[in-house]
Amino acid sequence: GLTIDGATGLTLKLDGMARLPVGSVQDITFSDEDLHLFGKDGGRVNAPLAAE
Repeated sequence: GLTIDGATGLTLKLDGMARLPVGSVQDITFSDEDLHLFGKDGGRVNAPLAAE
């Protein structure tokens, strides 16, 4: 799942993935099956969303 942790200066923790500083994330979008994080440095991370 997606966890937003405010205790450490706001980081995004995605299951099976590294923590990402929220300040480096420019945009977050959702599709039917994925969460897309777009970084200010031009990077992009796709994370699959688990079906409930």
